[in-house]
Amino acid sequence: MALNAALLSALADQPGTGAELVKRFDRTYGHFWACTHQQIYRELKQLVAQGWASTHPSDKKTGSVVYTLAPAGRDALRSWTREGGGHAVSRDPFLVRLRAMANVDDADPQAALLEARARHLARLQHYEALHRRHFGEPGVWSPGTSRPMLLRQLVLDAGLRRERSQLDWCDASLHALRTQAGEASPAHPDSPASSSNPDTRPPPS
Repeated sequence: MALNAALLSALADQPGTGAELVKRFDRTYGHFWACTHQQIYRELKQLVAQGWASTHPSDKKTGSVVYTLAPAGRDALRSWTREGGGHAVSRDPFLVRLRAMANVDDADPQAALLEARARHLARLQHYEALHRRHFGEPGVWSPGTSRPMLLRQLVLDAGLRRERSQLDWCDASLHALRTQAGEASPAHPDSPASSSNPDTRPPPS
């Protein structure tokens, strides 16, 4: 239901063709809900079949159709937001890989952690750029922000905090491995502790 809810929410934001919704999904929900474009198109057809969305021909003369949220779809979205739970069981292939290295003598966990660190740093910088583009500096909360915009900002803030936490874990893990091997640990100027935006305080209530 989570993918359905994400698409219903995207339609509540704005109607669109399948291609437009795919692009919008990649820019927003795709950061925290992975799926293929084929899955999105398949789910859109199911929304129409369930009466949760309607379609009409696009005026762009491309042969595509525009999906619009139906009243029943808005009701379904409202019901879904009131459900409890929703936390997925963690499945992290990188941690499985790292744990497996305990049984491989010539494994290089430092190299694996450096690769993971680079991925998390790139994602953090991407999220920071998104935040500056849409909301200003990360960690700054405007009391005049509308509730819908604040909720969007909170979701992006969760991504920022998660990537900072992952960077911190990578640095701590690399330090532990280097200490165990008798090596010096270089400082990382881009670590969360030295970030120009280290604020991890919650938004004001």
